[in-house]
Amino acid sequence: MKTNIYLLLLSGLLLFLAGMQVTGCKKENNNETDPALEQSYWGTLTVTWKSSYPSWDVTASMGVEISAERVIVIEPGSLLYSGEKMVSDDSKLTRNGWWDMSPTGEMVDNVDQWGTYIYIDAHIMVMEDVTRVYAKDNSGNWVLVGTAPFMGDVPAELAFRFDLSTTDDNGHSISVQESTGSITWTLTLFPQTPGIVP
Repeated sequence: MKTNIYLLLLSGLLLFLAGMQVTGCKKENNNETDPALEQSYWGTLTVTWKSSYPSWDVTASMGVEISAERVIVIEPGSLLYSGEKMVSDDSKLTRNGWWDMSPTGEMVDNVDQWGTYIYIDAHIMVMEDVTRVYAKDNSGNWVLVGTAPFMGDVPAELAFRFDLSTTDDNGHSISVQESTGSITWTLTLFPQTPGIVP
């Protein structure tokens, strides 16, 4: 039972890591000098992780600023998660941990129908992710029978359409769906009015 639980968690984690390599278009820029934007923008980069094994629904938002000179600054952020799953009447697992995120971004003009993209590398470091497996003893008490710790870098390269991020009220979202849940990234940007600090 314990081995099966570990394999399920490991396979789910690997699927998410592979799925988060979302780019959406080929990154290429044929211009030696990118044209300046008409104005600066500010907004948020939001990530939502919904898990069913174990269960949690957590969200983190990071501030984003894009200057007219196309310089992108994204605030660092963290995403904490914790959940519990009953595997059977006499076994359960818990999992908790957090992400340390230090995103970086750049704007690239692609020669295709959608034009400008914003590429973001989320730079996720998984911290103190620990899965614990419990079983009941003969007296009905929960006893820890195993742990599965994980810590390391998670690849998360994302590409957002600039036009959708700035014109759609809900921004531009990229979502990865798996059998154990989903991870959704959303970039929402608004024009920055001169003299007004958002």
